[in-house]
Amino acid sequence: MKRRYKFLIGVTATFVLLASSVTWLMATASGARWLLARAEPYLPEALAIEGVSGSLLAGLSAESVSWNDEAANVDIERLFIDVRILPLLSRRVYVDRLQVGALHSTDDVHRVDLQRQILLNDRDG
Repeated sequence: MKRRYKFLIGVTATFVLLASSVTWLMATASGARWLLARAEPYLPEALAIEGVSGSLLAGLSAESVSWNDEAANVDIERLFIDVRILPLLSRRVYVDRLQVGALHSTDDVHRVDLQRQILLNDRDG
């Protein structure tokens, strides 16, 4: 009987620890920053993200997002993105809301294309 209780306590403790860890990752800013730090080695070198706040459940904000390479130099100030969580498990991203405070590009061709795409997508919604 004591063995059974020890086993149940162990399973319960493991479940509580796992649930707490997932909650921390999904619902806190520190969890989001920790996940971003783990993902950084897999992101392109041209991408820089700074000032992350918010959570995966409530939406993420970044003070600055930039892409700088030979083909394009794009800087975004005050980015907010709210994605659906479950599709991420199947390697898909569904964006519910995307807000950009300011968009800057040093390449006129890319700037016009980006502005046109944003305007077209804004009309669809």
